Amino acid sequence: MPALGELRVPLRQAPTSAFGRGATAWLAIVPALVREPSVSVADEPTHNVDVACSGEIIELFNDQRREQGVGVVLVVHDKEIARRAEVRMKLPTGRS
Repeated sequence: MPALGELRVPLRQAPTSAFGRGATAWLAIVPALVREPSVSVADEPTHNVDVACSGEIIELFNDQRREQGVGVVLVVHDKEIARRAEVRMKLPTGRS
């Protein structure tokens, strides 16, 4: 998992609206990971980011799972990302 210093995001120099979508995604995810949770839950963490940033975000969650034993629950619509999960649950479409 990259250290906060490795993200190279000037957190105090600009509002989040000044960042691109990828940086904004990092800004939303990193604070939750720094707190060392026992479980991370993310709803569409890769929505609206490019492929490279998407892969980095998923790798961040994978690293957290492997290195810290954190349970990770991701809600995704991207089938390629879903295929990387150890356990997958597909919810039926329609109303519940």
